[in-house]
Amino acid sequence: MRRWCEVANVPVTGARLSGDLAPDAFALYAGLEIETYSLGNAEYRKALGLAAERKITVYDAGYAVLAQALGCPLVTADRRLARALHSTGPVETV
Repeated sequence: MRRWCEVANVPVTGARLSGDLAPDAFALYAGLEIETYSLGNAEYRKALGLAAERKITVYDAGYAVLAQALGCPLVTADRRLARALHSTGPVETV
């Protein structure tokens, strides 16, 4: 549910679309075939440790742990985050 609430919130608060356009914008997103992933208890524990160790948010650490689990680089525009995680696995800055 959280993902859907966060996405549904964007047209209203981020893009400030009218009440008529916001449902249409959300419908476009809902129609996309997007694969989602969830962290399990072990991954959350790892993210908590990484966040404390690297002084980053658990939110950011969760993405780093997910990237490691999927065997892919973490891609970020946040240069500070990339520096904090450079030794934990592949990180690409865009």
